[in-house]
Amino acid sequence: MLEPEPTAESMRQQMDETPRTVCACSHCVRWCHSMPGALAPGDLERIQDHLGDHSEEFVTSNFVASEGARVRMRTREFNVPSITPAQKADGTCVFLDEHDRCRVHAVAPFGCSRFDCHQAIAEGEQRLRLLLAAQMFAHQRNGVYSIRYQQLRAVGRLAPPINVRRQRYAELEAAEQNTPQQESQDDRVE
Repeated sequence: MLEPEPTAESMRQQMDETPRTVCACSHCVRWCHSMPGALAPGDLERIQDHLGDHSEEFVTSNFVASEGARVRMRTREFNVPSITPAQKADGTCVFLDEHDRCRVHAVAPFGCSRFDCHQAIAEGEQRLRLLLAAQMFAHQRNGVYSIRYQQLRAVGRLAPPINVRRQRYAELEAAEQNTPQQESQDDRVE
């Protein structure tokens, strides 16, 4: 039996049914300091609704066009363009506050809310395939996500290259490993 063609609604439903992750450990938050997660189609509008700002200025101030993930399908290799939250001058996500808390946590992008450093690789890959499929679907049909991506590119709102963001993550990881961990009450020997 043939499977029905996916629709934007069926893809969004599948994404909404994907359980959110709950971890906020330093390893997971490190991504917020270097490489904010990609938006799925519909995420930008949810964030706008949550914050009550539907202006173009809000979009161009808080989001950027990213080269996206590199994908290989059969013999062809290409990038799936994505939209991500913009980054402050220090590399942190524009939605991360001074206490390392996400201002849009309740409606965080799929690339943030559905991934963490502790999930099984297979689970992460399955979620990534779902995200990429939704992004490709939107681009193929010139949907709102694709139009917003093109608008951000046209006004020069571009994410730093992926290698720069990965380098920032590696630097943060190295700095964390070289910082003595504060001794907890349970770790003390008296």
